Amino acid sequence: MLARHAFKVAGFSPCSRRGSKIPVENIRPLSDYTLKPSQNTQLAASSTLRKNWDIRNGKRIRESSPPTQSLKMPIHSNEPVPPLWPGSPNYIRDKLRSFQAGITQRDTLAVLRLWHSFEKDNLLHLLGPSDLANCSRLVISLCPVEQSSTWSGPSREAAEELALGLSTRISTSALRACFTALIVTHDPQGVLRLYNRFLSQIEHQGTFGDQDELSSEDELSTMPIVRNSGTFIDEDLSIFAIMAHAIRDDFQSAIQTGVHANFGIPPTRVADALLDAFAPSPQFRQKVLTFVRHANTAGLLVRPSIFHRHLSNLVGTDATRSLQALYATMVEGLSEDYPWAIVDSGPSDRRPVVIYENTWTTFISAFLDVQRIDLVESVWDDMVSYGHKPGPGVWTVLIRGIGKLKGSRHALALWHSMKEASVVPDSSSYQAIIQVMADARQWKEATELFDESKSASLLHSDPNNELLHCTMIGAHLASSHESDAIRLLEEMVVNGPHPTAHTFNKFLTYYHKKEDTKSLSLMLKKMTTCGVFGDVATFSILLSTLLRILDRGDAIQQTLAIMDQHKIKPNVATYTTIMTSLLQEKDKKALEAALDLLRTMEESGNPSIEPNVVTYTAVLNGVHSWVGRDDPLVRDCTELVVQKMRARQIKFNKVTYNVLLKTCLENPSPAGLQKALHFYRQMRRQKTALTGDTILRDMENSGIIMTDWLENAAEEVTRGYVASRPRLASASGR
Repeated sequence: MLARHAFKVAGFSPCSRRGSKIPVENIRPLSDYTLKPSQNTQLAASSTLRKNWDIRNGKRIRESSPPTQSLKMPIHSNEPVPPLWPGSPNYIRDKLRSFQAGITQRDTLAVLRLWHSFEKDNLLHLLGPSDLANCSRLVISLCPVEQSSTWSGPSREAAEELALGLSTRISTSALRACFTALIVTHDPQGVLRLYNRFLSQIEHQGTFGDQDELSSEDELSTMPIVRNSGTFIDEDLSIFAIMAHAIRDDFQSAIQTGVHANFGIPPTRVADALLDAFAPSPQFRQKVLTFVRHANTAGLLVRPSIFHRHLSNLVGTDATRSLQALYATMVEGLSEDYPWAIVDSGPSDRRPVVIYENTWTTFISAFLDVQRIDLVESVWDDMVSYGHKPGPGVWTVLIRGIGKLKGSRHALALWHSMKEASVVPDSSSYQAIIQVMADARQWKEATELFDESKSASLLHSDPNNELLHCTMIGAHLASSHESDAIRLLEEMVVNGPHPTAHTFNKFLTYYHKKEDTKSLSLMLKKMTTCGVFGDVATFSILLSTLLRILDRGDAIQQTLAIMDQHKIKPNVATYTTIMTSLLQEKDKKALEAALDLLRTMEESGNPSIEPNVVTYTAVLNGVHSWVGRDDPLVRDCTELVVQKMRARQIKFNKVTYNVLLKTCLENPSPAGLQKALHFYRQMRRQKTALTGDTILRDMENSGIIMTDWLENAAEEVTRGYVASRPRLASASGR
């Protein structure tokens, strides 16, 4: 009731990868399977599940390769490959020739024997791309594609062994063909056995990449991921494992595949495209997609950093539908129909994913960011119905978000409702409500709330307590009560929490805006006296101030010297941040200084400060955030940056293209449209993520009357569909 009252008072009410194409010419429809997971098979599979997936205790052991002694007879040729002797002067050359001859003769066992020999002698790197590609084609030719076929014996063992080896050398095409053959010959256990061997192989080699690089669901991805080690990790292979679990009607094991995989389960659209090769029945297709959807979501939720990055990507691309679907899948996981999640309790084999308060909070924050208060209400109701009492973290996010969307009055109503619910505010809660009051210029209320927080015995060691004090200092400065801000800073120095660079930056920004160079200099000295080192923001403010009184070169050199005194070693991120800050000044002199810094980075010869795509895109984005659309400076700067990127062979990313498209579409001449089409086609060639929000919005707002084909292309981008190359080629001739 308190939650419903809180919403009501606030103005709303709660309511209920990919290598070569799989050979599919002769694949026949898969058998139909029931859609809902069977409880019997879930229980029967539990022992197997524990055996195969007890990674936490390090129990998974890589299966040994089939002994080569048992593979004595060639299966495609009666002509033996000549023996090789390590002492021979032409040993390596003869070995390579024998490998090539074995492929030509389709002598799979001889090829496998030579592969193991290369591996034993650490000579696999001598196999060239053509040798590996020919070997891959040989393996693919061994894989049956007829449902009525059977596949066993030395031929299958050799094919699987070679496919596993090739998967870390050139591509996963052969391994995909093996998985496909096992699916069409109705051997799901064989699929899982081979998949576990693949996992063991890449775990043994330590080839997993940084999962923080996970991209949004909208991102196009058509090739296996290559990690720094040069090894391919084709994440789509997990779909074959989930297909096998679906054939066995084993939902719980599909979830374990997602939970324990060291790489992400692909989204359902990727699985849907892969299923086309098998022409499955509608029921089986839906079942696999359901398993994939739940395994994908479970895998995200057990990895908080990846989960937060993924939600940030969805919010950033305005993918509300995908965000809503992700949340709905989590709630389904709490149900009895597809059980894999549990609230505030220990994980179990049946429900291995725990939904903590932070998960609910993250979804509430995301839905507030996309301004969907109705979905926020749903999350709140679900959270309460599943037995979780909202703590101060949930209330804080709600107060901050509602304050931005509906104003201080509604935020203050939620603040009082939180107290009525016997939830004790913490430092973050006070910081959020004070920030809302300060943004509304309600200085008196902000001060009263801060005084209340001081009597609440908040811990000075709490890092959020420093942010709370910093917020109040910002409020004092914004209300021109500089003396109160300085007094609070002195209290922090004496009594804590100790001020940080962020605290001092509040004063530096204030003095910079006032053009009070003397006070800014004194605050920098006080900063040093307090033993606080500046950060990138500190030196961005300093450089902007020095540009007013010094020559550009002197200002930059003096700033770099002070950074050195503060033991700050600049890198590419440091320079990029400073340039971004300079461009926010909306001043031509600041732009020239930013370009000077860019030139310094380019000419330094220091790899740690060499500009990258983020650097150049930051310059483009910074200029376009303030320069008028008719200003020739836009075109000049854009051309300069594009030329620099091309000269350094730096590929554009999605943000770069969006900035360039915006520039082109703001040009009312036909040349602007032609350039926009040029960049659009270039995006497609580079397989850059195509999201409809920026491109379509700028097209609609540009005032350009689009031709029929361009309207169709815009619709396709909005739907996430990429037009075929012939269509664009023909369109460009119009």
